[in-house]
Amino acid sequence: MSDGWIRWATLSESADIAKIEAECYAKPWTKKRIDSEIRKGKLVLVCGIEDSFGAKIYCGYTIFYTKPSGCYKITRLGVAQEYRRRGFASRLLDRLIEISKLDIGKKYNGKNSGVEIFVHEHNLQAHLFLRSYGIPAIGIEKNFYIGDDHDAYHFYLKNKLIVKKPQSAN
Repeated sequence: MSDGWIRWATLSESADIAKIEAECYAKPWTKKRIDSEIRKGKLVLVCGIEDSFGAKIYCGYTIFYTKPSGCYKITRLGVAQEYRRRGFASRLLDRLIEISKLDIGKKYNGKNSGVEIFVHEHNLQAHLFLRSYGIPAIGIEKNFYIGDDHDAYHFYLKNKLIVKKPQSAN
């Protein structure tokens, strides 16, 4: 996937994100909702490839925000059906974790935080992916979703802040 790209999304791309969203979720967010999330300051990464003519093909996205504790909470993560199992979700998580580790030292005074996501109890594909990525489920939130009585698994990966010790003068 060396020819792929990943970057911050803009409002002009929310329709492309909404198309992927509709493939990924039983109750997908609309373009209007995605626009609203971007305007509210939620962070949105988008990834894709270029076709043989140089046109962008959107393959996946993630929407997340920083909680007051410094933890990055993923609210949405999706990859278009035809581009699954090609590393796009892993690349999105890699970038998000990289961003969160950079922010720990800058905004949260070196406080260790992490990345979290809540996943519907019946979303086996997401459970397997997150576990294979190395993000463990740490608990179950009962009746997590508004409007239904389903539970969500809480996946959480704690960031490790690496602080270099000064070398001795010897």
